[in-house]
Amino acid sequence: MSNQKKKHFFMVFANPLPGTEEEFNRWYNEQHVPDLLKLPNYVAAQRFELSAHQYWDNPHPQKYLVIYEIHGDDLQASLDSLHRALENGDIAKSASFDWDTMATHVYSAISDRILAQ
Repeated sequence: MSNQKKKHFFMVFANPLPGTEEEFNRWYNEQHVPDLLKLPNYVAAQRFELSAHQYWDNPHPQKYLVIYEIHGDDLQASLDSLHRALENGDIAKSASFDWDTMATHVYSAISDRILAQ
């Protein structure tokens, strides 16, 4: 891998509470993603919606995914800054977010990005 800062991908799988999908998407796009991108080492984000076409069926998938790209050698410090911001109220939470169905995973890049020829 190149000598650049390490790349990490923080993935949040989530659902809105029933009847709040419009509010959920507005909050995510206009408030939450911009707030997180103000944190140190959070350099990019992209949101996704579950496709109707799946490789195999999962009976309880989360409908939405956001992937935050974090660049830095101290991943724990970046995750801690997010935790502090949430605890301090610096990042607004939404009443439309279904916390019971959320799943998060952080992956760290172990190779350079490989493009198709």
